[in-house]
Amino acid sequence: MISNTQELQQHIRLISQNDFDNIRPSLKRAERYVSRVTGQRTWEAALTHYRSEDYGNVHTQGYQPKDETSGLMDQLVDRIQDPLVHYAYYLWSPQANVILSDSGYQVVWSESMRPAQEWQIRKAEQSLLDTAHEFMDDLVEFLDRHIDAFEFWGGSEEQASCHELLIRSAREFSLQIPINDSRRVFIELKPHIQRSEHSYILPIIGREQFDLLKERQKDGELTPEDETMLGLIRPPLAHMALWHASAMLPVDILPGNLTGSSSTNTPKNQPAHTQLLNTFAAHLKSTGEELLKQLSLFVQALHAVPPTESTGKTIIVTDKCFSL
Repeated sequence: MISNTQELQQHIRLISQNDFDNIRPSLKRAERYVSRVTGQRTWEAALTHYRSEDYGNVHTQGYQPKDETSGLMDQLVDRIQDPLVHYAYYLWSPQANVILSDSGYQVVWSESMRPAQEWQIRKAEQSLLDTAHEFMDDLVEFLDRHIDAFEFWGGSEEQASCHELLIRSAREFSLQIPINDSRRVFIELKPHIQRSEHSYILPIIGREQFDLLKERQKDGELTPEDETMLGLIRPPLAHMALWHASAMLPVDILPGNLTGSSSTNTPKNQPAHTQLLNTFAAHLKSTGEELLKQLSLFVQALHAVPPTESTGKTIIVTDKCFSL
């Protein structure tokens, strides 16, 4: 879904005029990264449009879509190209300045350009990967926002899998505990979120409400009451999931957020001390348990006083408590 260097440059700047031929094999590999999330039907629909006469590049000067449907498909192609290019450069990066000759592997450099140090390369590669993950989140949000227009997305297994958890994305998790909107950290957390849903949330809200919330969230039909319930579920769910993951999750504890650990440590990026990790884990557990108590009180209040007009009573939700 990328045909030339000019299209590459519309999505990433750190390239030279000859990069397209070099990166072409990595683009093919990157397609798998994107299509696993979008599904083959969505990928094929976008690719067919890209190759058609109806396609218009949204980055061209004076761009005007042929019609409303073509305009949405043009945007879809652009949203797919963003992560595609960044994943491709991430995959290509390890061999970017290395060639294999009769003398073995050689590093290409000149008097005006010297190879970056290893820690600089690792940092750049991590930035490419994180950016690609963020663009993937943007793509899924775009598909969900226009689900009625994209029949190839609505009802697909891939669309359902993106909504299988009560916390669906790195952004939603970061609203509870800052993880720098890192999709990489979120992917690591997904098994722990699923475990925590069944261990802590399901016993409190019950199977019927649990399944109903998931179904309405998948269909984009959450009611205001559902949103209130999710607002009380997600904080303890995030804390308990991260507590379960804290002993094995590769993260750095930084001021204000958590980020995926780098394999190469610099003077400013050292692994967290064991005592700090233990303190952090204990805080996650105690906070999560307190938030679970609040959720339990709220559910008990709902069951004790059904929200009917005849009672004339209203459940008031505040940051600290629930009252009638």
